[in-house]
Amino acid sequence: MDTLDNSAEYNNIINVKDDNIDSLIQSINQPIVIHFWAPWCGPCRQMNPIIDDIAEELDSKVKIVKVNIDENSKTAKSYRILSIPTLLILDQNNKEISRQVGISNSLHGTILEILDPYIT
Repeated sequence: MDTLDNSAEYNNIINVKDDNIDSLIQSINQPIVIHFWAPWCGPCRQMNPIIDDIAEELDSKVKIVKVNIDENSKTAKSYRILSIPTLLILDQNNKEISRQVGISNSLHGTILEILDPYIT
């Protein structure tokens, strides 16, 4: 796990790099939440507990992929990330179903609501 990322360790949270994200995403056949963040971003750090809660609640039903944009600018550019924190939610076919930019009090519930039809 990236040392600048303060989220808890969960089996369904994966930190990726520019050189392995594409193959990793293609190998996952379940919903994916991609969290684009940076260590200097206060709202990104505030989002970590929400991501951890989702990871714990949904355990093996979803994969969380974390991308540090400072270290992986190619990936951020390829996904058209213009501000952080940004969450991309992909279905089991790797198709984007939602893009959430920023943090809000209702983000946890919003993510669960978006994922609900895709979780088996």
